[in-house]
Amino acid sequence: MNKSKINVFLSIFLLVALSFVCIFSFIPIFYANAETSIGNEIRISDDTMILQDDNFTVRFQGFNHSNAIMNGETKDPIKVLDKSINYIYYNWSELNYLKINMSAPYLSSPTQFTGAKLYVSYLQTEDWTQNVSSDTNLNKDKVIYETTIFGNNFPTVPFTFYIDEQTNISEGVQTKFGNGFGIYKFEFVYSFIESSQNKNIDKSMGSIYFAIVPDNVDEVEGDINIKYTISSSDQFLNVYHLYLDTSTYNYVNPCYVVWTIEGVDQNNMRYVLTESDRVGQYYSYEALWPSYENRNGKTFVFDSNGVEGDFEIYCTIYDTDGQVKTFDMVEVTTIKDKTFSYLWLIIVLCIVFIIIVASIILIIVLKKKEKLW
Repeated sequence: MNKSKINVFLSIFLLVALSFVCIFSFIPIFYANAETSIGNEIRISDDTMILQDDNFTVRFQGFNHSNAIMNGETKDPIKVLDKSINYIYYNWSELNYLKINMSAPYLSSPTQFTGAKLYVSYLQTEDWTQNVSSDTNLNKDKVIYETTIFGNNFPTVPFTFYIDEQTNISEGVQTKFGNGFGIYKFEFVYSFIESSQNKNIDKSMGSIYFAIVPDNVDEVEGDINIKYTISSSDQFLNVYHLYLDTSTYNYVNPCYVVWTIEGVDQNNMRYVLTESDRVGQYYSYEALWPSYENRNGKTFVFDSNGVEGDFEIYCTIYDTDGQVKTFDMVEVTTIKDKTFSYLWLIIVLCIVFIIIVASIILIIVLKKKEKLW
């Protein structure tokens, strides 16, 4: 083999070798890109959102109603005031809870750590450009977890944050409930002793934002049907607990689901629910209540505020343009049933009679004992 052929062979060998080096050197970079960063503090690794610094790590994972883990959606940052916010988006109808794991496996430094808190701020809105709370005033945020650190020992803490209230689960130290759709800001703050000044210092590890997205009411279709149960007020009048016998509108913004009242009492006085309803054709009506907080959403409690009458209760679904999509109505009454009233009177009289008889018997027994002595 002459010299030129040897040179060609060596050149080909070197090119192949360099190719393998390049390929293998890019493999770690490829796998590293499986974990992406959004903002300065948040990393996303598969289905896990991570807040982390040199001392603590907080992991967030979303779970659906079947307890299966979910992938949150990320989009371009949203401009909120003078700050760009990266949201993790979940559909309200799908997300059941956030599993939050707080850990600090490397607290062996000379620094003395003293405590940790997890804050949450909330705003019920579909406009993600609104500000949740002041980043500089933690007192406006709600503490949902707090612990004291002894001997720099901070074991892994599992924490569950349900987006809605649960009927079969109670809130506790490691379980809290949210407020449905809207913006949630979580912030982890830990404290330590500043050796040079010998005072306790709070340090924020940053914030992570979740946008819980309601169903688009314009895209939801279906009729509604009102059902109810009855309890009694302190004036022995019927109180109606109404609900929609369908899950179709469970996860739309409740502002589009409105309950209204029209009624007439035994003196032919006409009523609406609140003062704000006395507009237009209802100007001559009386209001049962000055205002009524919980008149939106899939459930409604109707208390006539002591007025005996017959009422029509409406539930109306509106679209984003204020047009009626669908509605339903039920007729109810808060007029006392006379036989029911007499029954209560008889019961009260029987109780009074039993008390009188028992008192007489007690007096007789005591007098007999006095005579024996």
